[in-house]
Amino acid sequence: MDHEKGITNARARYFDPESVSFFRSSANRRKRQTYWAGFLSGVLASKRLEDEEIPSLIAEASHFAEFFNDPDARDLSEDLNHLCFESREDVLEQIQEIINSTMSTVMSEQQIESIDEVNEFLGFCAGIACDGRLHPKEIDAIVTRFNESEVIEQHPIFENLKYSVFRSMQDGKLTEAEINEILEWLVKLTGDGYSDTGISSIGKVIDLPQMIVEANNINFAQSCFVLTGPLRMGPRSYIVSSIEKCGGIFHANISKKTQYLIVAGNASPDWAATHYGRKIEKVLEYRSKGVKISFVSEYAFEEALRSMLKSADQH
Repeated sequence: MDHEKGITNARARYFDPESVSFFRSSANRRKRQTYWAGFLSGVLASKRLEDEEIPSLIAEASHFAEFFNDPDARDLSEDLNHLCFESREDVLEQIQEIINSTMSTVMSEQQIESIDEVNEFLGFCAGIACDGRLHPKEIDAIVTRFNESEVIEQHPIFENLKYSVFRSMQDGKLTEAEINEILEWLVKLTGDGYSDTGISSIGKVIDLPQMIVEANNINFAQSCFVLTGPLRMGPRSYIVSSIEKCGGIFHANISKKTQYLIVAGNASPDWAATHYGRKIEKVLEYRSKGVKISFVSEYAFEEALRSMLKSADQH
């Protein structure tokens, strides 16, 4: 009996919502840390701190400090806000120290994996594009990244950027049109920078076309649902069983039979590189071919599901 009780307790701990939340938050923390370090590296890519980069740097540092109560990020934001530095070289040194400290923390938790490299490079691209301008030294830095990392060089989401950069560098001369094209690919990867939107990159949510945000626009009967990202409702097994209880059908992957893709509320700007980004890309691909698949916000899905479950329990 003690053995069986031990197994029961272990299962309870495994499915404990707080434990699930802990692991999810750890993954999100790691993603944001690598993205933040990459962003700062992107700012440093030109070997100087440009006037147009400062407002974006303040916004990103403030947001990162808010997420993690990070004293280094807060100090950087305050120093830049109040011009508390002797020279811009001092700021560059401070930024490099933060990069080193952040990546040291990441590596102390576990070995760097390919997804870490991808997220760091996405942050790097965002840091370069944050001021809406592109310096030749920054393009050189992008080339160096592609040459130094097999993961980045071979990752499909960077293919267009890589092609644009290397084609532009072939003749050793960069035209304004080539620079603008490279900048466009950077923006497509990471979204418009703070200089254009007034919103920091860290924590920004994705903007998908025709997202269902009203619960009454969701029909469960014989509809096929696919989930993407860490939903806050609880373990995926609970959500799947609830969908089925309401008359819906759950599939693990996108197909032509899919009616709804439920998108987690905390989906990030680097969704294309995450484990759930490929589902979003697949839906966009199907939609371009005329297949009717709807994106559904997590909050609308929650409301619709709870309403259906309440109705089912009453009967």
